[in-house]
Amino acid sequence: TGNTNVDSMVLLLDCGSVEVLLLGDAEGASEAEMLAANVVPDVDVAKAGHHGSRTSSSPDFLAVLQPEVAVISAGLTNRYGHPHAEVIQRFTERGTALYRTDTSGGDDTLVMTSDCQHYEISSRTSAGS
Repeated sequence: TGNTNVDSMVLLLDCGSVEVLLLGDAEGASEAEMLAANVVPDVDVAKAGHHGSRTSSSPDFLAVLQPEVAVISAGLTNRYGHPHAEVIQRFTERGTALYRTDTSGGDDTLVMTSDCQHYEISSRTSAGS
């Protein structure tokens, strides 16, 4: 399309019983195309599209995706106001656990580990790495 967000790569990591969907900067148009193509899986973990922008993580998309956990990668006090409150609300209303990179001083790294049967997400500050 020429829009780098809409054209963003989306990657499904499937290992045993753990599925993770990395949505890059995908927005609503990308989500609609994935829904129409019937390629949206029910996943354990989703990295929210477009830094938690209101243009991503649509209710219809989340209804099919059904993530247990969502990770929102956004800079602390970024100029776009990401993540947007309505996206946080969409996840919390579904009972999705949220991990965010913008909530504790901006120096946290989220780490996911998995043995392909279970997964764990933890936060590590760069000072403690």
